Amino acid sequence: MLPASLLLQQTPHPIVAGPVGTSSAAAPLFYIPGATDGSLQWKAETFQLVNWGGFEGRVRFDFHPGATLISGASGTGKSTLLDAYIALMMPSDTSFNGASNDAVAGRARSAEQRNLLSYLRGQTDTTADDSGRERPKVLRGDGRPTWGAVAMTFVDDHARRFTALRVYHVPARATQAGDIIMRMATYEGRLDLADLAVHAGALFAPKPLKAAFPGLLTHDSYAAFAARLYARLGIGANGDGTKALRLLVRIQAGHQIRTVDELYKEMVLERPASFEAADRAIGHFDDLEVAYNAMRTEQQKAELLGAITQKHADLVAAMATIERIDTFGLNATDDSPILLWRLRREAALLEAVITDNRAKHEHAVKDHTGADKDVRSLDEELGATRAAHQAAGGAELDSLAQQVTQAGRSRDERLARRNGLAERTVCLATPLHDNDVFDQLHATAGTFLAHYEAASKALRDSREGLRDRSFPLLQRRKALSDEQASLSGRAGRVPKFLDDLRRQAAEASGIDVADLPFVAELIDVAPEHARWRTAVETVLGASARLLLVPQEQLEAFSTAIDPLRLRGRLTFEGARLHQTGHLDEDSTKVAGKLLFKDSPFAGWVRRHVSDPVRNALCVERPHQLDGPGYRVTLAGQTRLGVRGSHGRNDQSNIIGFSNEDAIADIERELDQITEALDKIDEDRKAIDEERDELDRRRSAYEAIRAITWEDIDVASVEARIAELQTARQAILDADDRLQALQRRIDELEMNVDKARERRFDLKRQKDDLDTAWASLTRRQDNVNGELSRLRQEQRIALSDEQATALDEHFIAAVGPANPNDLDQFPANLARLHQRLSAAVKQAQAQAQNSETELERIFTAYQLKFNDPNLGRSAASYPDYAAILDTILTTGLHERREEWRQRLMKWSGEDLVPLAGAMDLRSA
Repeated sequence: MLPASLLLQQTPHPIVAGPVGTSSAAAPLFYIPGATDGSLQWKAETFQLVNWGGFEGRVRFDFHPGATLISGASGTGKSTLLDAYIALMMPSDTSFNGASNDAVAGRARSAEQRNLLSYLRGQTDTTADDSGRERPKVLRGDGRPTWGAVAMTFVDDHARRFTALRVYHVPARATQAGDIIMRMATYEGRLDLADLAVHAGALFAPKPLKAAFPGLLTHDSYAAFAARLYARLGIGANGDGTKALRLLVRIQAGHQIRTVDELYKEMVLERPASFEAADRAIGHFDDLEVAYNAMRTEQQKAELLGAITQKHADLVAAMATIERIDTFGLNATDDSPILLWRLRREAALLEAVITDNRAKHEHAVKDHTGADKDVRSLDEELGATRAAHQAAGGAELDSLAQQVTQAGRSRDERLARRNGLAERTVCLATPLHDNDVFDQLHATAGTFLAHYEAASKALRDSREGLRDRSFPLLQRRKALSDEQASLSGRAGRVPKFLDDLRRQAAEASGIDVADLPFVAELIDVAPEHARWRTAVETVLGASARLLLVPQEQLEAFSTAIDPLRLRGRLTFEGARLHQTGHLDEDSTKVAGKLLFKDSPFAGWVRRHVSDPVRNALCVERPHQLDGPGYRVTLAGQTRLGVRGSHGRNDQSNIIGFSNEDAIADIERELDQITEALDKIDEDRKAIDEERDELDRRRSAYEAIRAITWEDIDVASVEARIAELQTARQAILDADDRLQALQRRIDELEMNVDKARERRFDLKRQKDDLDTAWASLTRRQDNVNGELSRLRQEQRIALSDEQATALDEHFIAAVGPANPNDLDQFPANLARLHQRLSAAVKQAQAQAQNSETELERIFTAYQLKFNDPNLGRSAASYPDYAAILDTILTTGLHERREEWRQRLMKWSGEDLVPLAGAMDLRSA
């Protein structure tokens, strides 16, 4: 049992702490002058806790230079402090102080309550949840992350200080110690644990901690941490620091030692040499196994991490592409490097095009001047030749020539009118070259136009008839589609309009739709009585459409729906739930042919349909209707004595649990309606084509009626031209000189026409070049103005590397087209933008894939080789790359060499001494 008071002397490895208010800072209980004079000794100065057990937040304990006594009743926290010191100084597999488990007073703790997770969360007890399972009752970290820390600051005789600490991050879902992230560190000087709080969100990553506390050393393993403690504090002689600390743990455990003999055996006696030799052999064998496992581990790490180099290279390349394109300012709305590049390239293209324009303009001006001289020269020669022709008696020839020209114009006009008329009368397929045929066509046109209105009206009437036929079909199709959609989302055959009324009432009353069934949804015709469905639907048609309301909610339901303006009549009735209902099981009657759905209303429904006013006797033939009671035939004719009825207001079936048959019926009817509508569309298309043909013929006949034969008679004019040309040729044949002059005039007139056409073309070319030059120079002024503004503002820059990269992307985007085509420059810029955008998307996808792969590999590494100092994101690549590099260069080789040496040592150095020790013990 842990004593009620505990005296802790300041040794090189003390454990001294207590709850606030329990420490005694009085003079030491004893002091031996000179005992430590002249020697360098480390003493515990300050012990700090953060969120440890019942200690909430940061707690600090300052020790007296001599000794500190911690006193308190059982359960006040003495063991909690000792366990905190064990957690700080000892390996993680060291058991916490078990003395309190032997307590005869206060509150004993189980092993489950004394572990690292329970201390960090401050577990006080256990409690049962709603399902009876036990769950811990904690002070912190219930459903959210928390953190804690333990630190001891030591001071030596020269007032130099050294701090050892462990800090823990407990995730919200942590269920065991392995889920806790732990960092071990040492620091030359004092370190306040309160300053660690800001690093909890980063899980106390080593790099930020070292940056925040210069000189702080983090340790990846307890061996490295312990080696630092042993060396700095001088714990243990000849490397026996581990033994010293384990002895301290045994002392501080506080187990009862009831006899001197027990004390002597536990604390004083050495174990036999053979035991020690065996322990060394077993220990070295364990080391051998550890070395072998370490070698295998390094190999597994290398295999797991082998792909990260290429993945990281892909990631770096993708990020470089994204960053490089991002520097262009691709999507910037303001000035950007790509804007500067565009302006420079456009300016260069404009300069080249303008230079080429001026060169072409110079040649065009020169050619136009020459062409103008040619026209004037030919005009002068033509005038002189015509004067000589007149002097030689060519007046009559000129008159004949003028008549030929006028006749030619008349012929061309008539030919144009005839061609136009031919185009408008293509649908008539009648030639227009004969006078008699034209006269007959003219008469036919009059007859057609006289009857056009009657024919057109007949077609309109037929089309309207089709519309009238399609309208009810369209309405029916919409109603069926709505019904199909309604039935598809629920069970039963209740039509949509009734379901809509029910939903309105349910919403107003606040009652769930499922609690407001129609009777039709609670009954169905048994399969063996399916042929009686028409009879059942007829007899129970009104009852089937009855909405059932839980009787205890009837008044509230009625009040709630009263303000509603329903688009139909909703019949409802209050029904008691879970009542016992009598059922007439006589299969010759309607009730005996039904199945009943298991529901709170089942009893009410059974009684309702078994009522004699509804439970009709089912008879096969009409003559069987004559008899006592309510009767119904297969066809649905009903009789009650001398009163009867036949037929149904609503031909659709409503009773049934399933609506598959109803949906199938709807689909069949929809197919029929679609087929009918398609036929109407075909008929409408045929009528529309007939109307179009009628209108085309009307237009053709109107054109025929609007013209006479003289307007299109080309043949008579051509005959007149032939007569004039014959008379003219006769005059020329009679005078050789006149004939020669006429030939020269004809030649000169042709040459003048060609020269004038060439002059006109050159003038137009020159004007086009001037117009283009004006537009190009305005565009050049705008581009140069923008370049000048950018140079003056100096807000953006375009490096040679960026310009070269953009040129390469531009040529690749435009190819195989010409990248120097100014007219296509805007379109080519769009292609460049598309190429760069696609490159960014591709690089982003590659980066994401690479990051995902790296995170997958790092996660797999952590799951197999958990290391709290390593992250799982792609940013942790350098740490994993260093591990891989170490493994590939020296690590695996060193592990193999270490295993070989330990195997030799175990076989040659440990087994031989063990055998010798065993021989001596036997002797």
